[in-house]
Amino acid sequence: NPEIDSELFKIKKIIEKFINFVDNMLFFASLDGNFYQGFKKGTENLHEIILSKGKLKDFENFLKEAGIFYKLIEKKIGKDRRIYCKFKSGEVDFFEIASKGTCSLTLFYSWLIGLDEVSFVFIDEFDAFYHVNLAKRVVEELLKLNVQAILTTHDTTIMTNDLLRPDCYFVLSEGKIKSLPDLTEKELRQAHNLEKMYRAGAFNE
Repeated sequence: NPEIDSELFKIKKIIEKFINFVDNMLFFASLDGNFYQGFKKGTENLHEIILSKGKLKDFENFLKEAGIFYKLIEKKIGKDRRIYCKFKSGEVDFFEIASKGTCSLTLFYSWLIGLDEVSFVFIDEFDAFYHVNLAKRVVEELLKLNVQAILTTHDTTIMTNDLLRPDCYFVLSEGKIKSLPDLTEKELRQAHNLEKMYRAGAFNE
């Protein structure tokens, strides 16, 4: 029956799209040693990810914009390609001197340069080691990409209309999750200070 075949074909295509979407999901967290899963398998390290894409200079500029100033060079250590910091007094492996915040930012960058291949990204405690301006920068970078993203944080300072619409902010409490507009009877406007309202209990049920 052509109609049945056509319907089965449509269902098959929908399932294939869903499977492809799931296969390209990505989760990563910085609190437990820059852990990530999904999308790619293997043991490719951050040095190799950045260097293999020829992004060393771009990475250096990315760090510079975040207020982290290093002169980065590539070095071959045995069979491995490594990122080193160059100083007047010598050279040192980037990850030997990078802070937790810088390592976390490096993890984010390594995925940022490949997120055009990702369908959905979930970053747990994404700003755990960032100051507020850097956390905002991370969100702004994600907004430039064609990818669905969920970020979790305890930092209310990024709760601003200048960054995201109110319906993009959700509060997770006592096993329930609701967007800000669903937690108040007020009509939220651009001029509202969302963080101030949140701290004042305006979104408490």
